Amino acid sequence: MAALNLTQLAMGGLSDALVKSLVAPIDRVKLVLQTQDVNPEIKSGTVTRYANLSDAFSRIYNEQGLAAFWAGNSVTFLTSILTPVVGALLSSPSVTRFINETPLASISVGTVISLASLVIIYPLDFAHTRLASDVSKGKKQFEDIADCMSKTTRGPHGVLSLYNGVGGAVAGMFVFSSAYVAFAEALAASGFAPSQGQQTNADAAALFFGSQLCSLGATLVSYPFDTVRCRMQMEAEKSESEAAYNNSLHCFSTIFNKEGVAGLFKGAGAQALRTVAQAAALVLVGGILQSTGVLA
Repeated sequence: MAALNLTQLAMGGLSDALVKSLVAPIDRVKLVLQTQDVNPEIKSGTVTRYANLSDAFSRIYNEQGLAAFWAGNSVTFLTSILTPVVGALLSSPSVTRFINETPLASISVGTVISLASLVIIYPLDFAHTRLASDVSKGKKQFEDIADCMSKTTRGPHGVLSLYNGVGGAVAGMFVFSSAYVAFAEALAASGFAPSQGQQTNADAAALFFGSQLCSLGATLVSYPFDTVRCRMQMEAEKSESEAAYNNSLHCFSTIFNKEGVAGLFKGAGAQALRTVAQAAALVLVGGILQSTGVLA
């Protein structure tokens, strides 16, 4: 891989890491609200349930301090750096040639690469969820990413525990992609699209706003699968008799039957806020990196 490409990948990963670090407090609140029904500290009554978005923000700050909003963010930073590198490696001619020579050729190369990337990165996503959702007031369940993975893999399911909820993640990826395309086509059909030819600043702004609107809509449509993913990750080290959910499908149906549709959307308000804030952070970070010459 050319040095220039490596530099571009590194800078792209750095930009994504900085953006996600800026919105990390919102992401942490989202995860706490989304997983509190299976959080052992909350289920036992050791920690009182969080009533809503503002209550979570206030209590996390008062009980755990400002730095607690970035719990697990080191994993997010690492994921942001590795994801584009993994994607680039999987997109290399040798890999795509291999895909086209196997039964996977019936599936689009892009889909196969996306699935492979998700599987490779998923243990990091798992660690982020567990570190960020820990609301213990004293000693934390896991000290860091290595401790999290080590303790989890000592459970009855071994290394496979790190992939708890991957079914929900895969389903969510497909639903998000389909919803995004549907929203984009609807916007284009309504005339909300940049003009052909050379784009003006207004066209570029409209394109950016439209893409963020599609992203927000697709995020909310696919959110129930994100809830399934996170809930399953919280149960990873438990035996089958201890776990509340047998698999992703059982998790989905159990949440729906016991908590209703609202249960699948717990923390969705924080997720919507995160999507909007991330768009603003993307503009801010991109502008700073370009003005300093870090990004071309």
